[in-house]
Amino acid sequence: MNDKYRTDNVKVELVQMTPEWASELLALNTHNRNIRPREISTRTREILNEGWVFDGDTIKVSNDNVLLDGQHRLHAIVEAGQTVPLILVTGLQPDAMLVIDTGMKRSFADFLRLNEELSANDKAALVRKILLWD
Repeated sequence: MNDKYRTDNVKVELVQMTPEWASELLALNTHNRNIRPREISTRTREILNEGWVFDGDTIKVSNDNVLLDGQHRLHAIVEAGQTVPLILVTGLQPDAMLVIDTGMKRSFADFLRLNEELSANDKAALVRKILLWD
């Protein structure tokens, strides 16, 4: 079997991620994208203001103990000093990093459509123009 399809060591679990555990996982963050402080601040505020929504996003760790995905969420948990529910996936192949976050991001128009707004594209474009006006 191709190693890219190996799942025998993969473990998926719903966990209560404590700030201490998040710090331990961040120590495994040896090969990742640059930290975006604004993203951490936003997520920290969500946690502190009870705006954190459990959405099924995962924290991913490779089978050679490198944090592959979730660094901003983990930093926010540490900064907020609060425990939040997360899904932790461990035992992934290291080259999984190459395909994480490569999909298309959801646009504001997508968000409006999901909330059953009529003319979602037009409304999103109008909001963008208003924001650019300033």
